[in-house]
Amino acid sequence: KIETAKILAFPARELVSNGIIGYLFQSLTSECGAIRNMGYSAIRRFGQLAVRTQTFRERSQIILLLRSFRFSVNTPNEQVTGIVASFLSHCLTVLLHPNHNMYAEVNAFLLKRPWIDTSDVPMFYSTFNSGSPQFHFERTWILMILNEGVICGRDLELLSRRHVVSVAMNLFDSSVSDFKTKKICYKLLARIALCRKSEKGFSGSKLLNNMGCVAWVCSTISRLVNEANGNERASIMKSEGKNGNTTSESKHHRCSETVQLICSLCKLIQLCIRPSKSTIKVNSNQKNDAHSFPSLTNLHIPNLASVLARNILSFNETVSSPTLLQTLLKTLVDLNNVGTDTSTEEFLWSGSLLPGQGLLCLESDVIIQIAEQAWSLRGKSEFNQCMNFSLSLLISNKYDWGLYKLSSISNIETLINFGFNAVFLNDDELRHRVTAFKNWLLFHHEFASPAIQNNNTLRNAFLTLIGSRE
Repeated sequence: KIETAKILAFPARELVSNGIIGYLFQSLTSECGAIRNMGYSAIRRFGQLAVRTQTFRERSQIILLLRSFRFSVNTPNEQVTGIVASFLSHCLTVLLHPNHNMYAEVNAFLLKRPWIDTSDVPMFYSTFNSGSPQFHFERTWILMILNEGVICGRDLELLSRRHVVSVAMNLFDSSVSDFKTKKICYKLLARIALCRKSEKGFSGSKLLNNMGCVAWVCSTISRLVNEANGNERASIMKSEGKNGNTTSESKHHRCSETVQLICSLCKLIQLCIRPSKSTIKVNSNQKNDAHSFPSLTNLHIPNLASVLARNILSFNETVSSPTLLQTLLKTLVDLNNVGTDTSTEEFLWSGSLLPGQGLLCLESDVIIQIAEQAWSLRGKSEFNQCMNFSLSLLISNKYDWGLYKLSSISNIETLINFGFNAVFLNDDELRHRVTAFKNWLLFHHEFASPAIQNNNTLRNAFLTLIGSRE
């Protein structure tokens, strides 16, 4: 009688609804065998008590899930992938609510066969390519599972098997995807980029680079900018004779979403290139093996960066977003730093910052746009960092500035004037700024000297620079 009373009082439903059992499933992904052993023991004990709890109305569905998982474990104390553990945790929540949109699909999946294939992504194609009226919810549901489940290299193998990276990229570009879906796709790609190496030797960043993620981001940003410009023209035409306040609010909302998406994609580039900086250097004596990924220099980063900068700068002239400009400049500096072993901060103002040291070849008009938009942020919190990034791009750029010696003397004077203004901006970093900018003027003395001599403002600034401490 005492044992029966304890079983009747066992809070089985509360343990499931509060996420305790889902937490136990997550413990099975641990690399520590002792933690997995305790997780398996707790799940087994829960199943023994839940099946005898008469007040637990959903016990048949929960026991079905536990049995399917038990038949899927091939070896004692087996380590489960994060994707499978996330799927099981979400299924527990679904099975507690018969009115859930995924209730019928999950039950049909569990009744289809008595086990779950732990070497695959469960229910991926059936939910992602669903033709039901609630296809949007099913697709979002499986993407959330993947987003929460990618935690280790073994999960990358499952994603590679089902081509999840290319599917997420195509969904992001699809016209049927709303802002929420695009954000989920970005979060999934970002989680993949942060994932460590798998047993086959490739990390998340390598997987994305193999799929041409950097080039895809640049083309996607170009499309987003073109769509934003097209929507702006369409809204202007529709606003004639209508309520201007409503149109203005809708335009601001669309621009805000576009800015968030562009910033997210720029951060994805940073995640793709940053973990692999020490492995990107080209070595002609080494041959690529089956799992090596192509060097980022083969992806034509200089051309991609120039297109990326032009598109975002033109769009930022309309929206005037300090966050967007700061994110762009941070991305350009990271791209410029590809192939070096230094961090972004060390690359900016280290003693080894020399003219033409970086990878990028940005045209002078692009640098001028960057300088003008960075200088317009005076009084805002992003100003100092944007000026640091802008001056770094000016100095370390590989472009042949001598080409503009005769045709664009105004561009040369504008760039030199911006350099002087940035050098004397902050006393704390004056020594590094003075040294780097002096080296740049010396390196390009053929066209810098005439421009300084013919401009009183530049000549006075140059004399001040010569008298500055180093």
